[in-house]
Order: sequence, then structure tokens, then C-alpha cells
Amino acid sequence: MAAKTQNTATQVEIPFAELPDDALIRLAYVLQLMQISKATYYRGSRDGLFPRPIKYGRSSLFRVGSIRKMLSSISRLEGGRYGEEQPKKAPRAVL
Repeated sequence: MAAKTQNTATQVEIPFAELPDDALIRLAYVLQLMQISKATYYRGSRDGLFPRPIKYGRSSLFRVGSIRKMLSSISRLEGGRYGEEQPKKAPRAVL
């Protein structure tokens, strides 16, 4: 039986607003921003409402610029639901 190795990579938290548009983020972070389930996101992606993921191996990654564009369009449609209310502690990307 092989021994488990511990991941020693350092994780850095960066606020979403400070990420460049060409940065890639994981699905879990997108779901945290939108406060929806994975199934809801993939359904919306399939229907053309949300950006499709960029597959990297088994991971689903998303360009920050496309997520910002989607959030701003949703904000305009829903009267500012995603744009005006700021959470007490802004979510941070883990790189």
C-alpha cells in the first residue's frame, strides 16, 4: 500500500476584484460567488446562460473575465442582486 503524501503547496488568497481577467478560477469559487449549486451552474452552462468551463485534466476552470461579464449581466437583469449587496467578508480565490 502506497503512503499518502501531504500537499505542501502554499495557498494564497486573493480577492476576486483584484484578479486579472485572464486568471482561471475553480468551479467551487464560482459557486461561492453566485451562491448556487453545481447542478444549477452546469444546467445554466448547458442552456447558454453561464460560461462553459475550460477543462484541465479533471478540473473545471473558468476565466475571471467571463465570470465578471456574466455577473454584471445578471446584476442588470435582476436589479443589482449580484452587484450592489456586498457580503460582510468578500470571497477570496485560493491559488
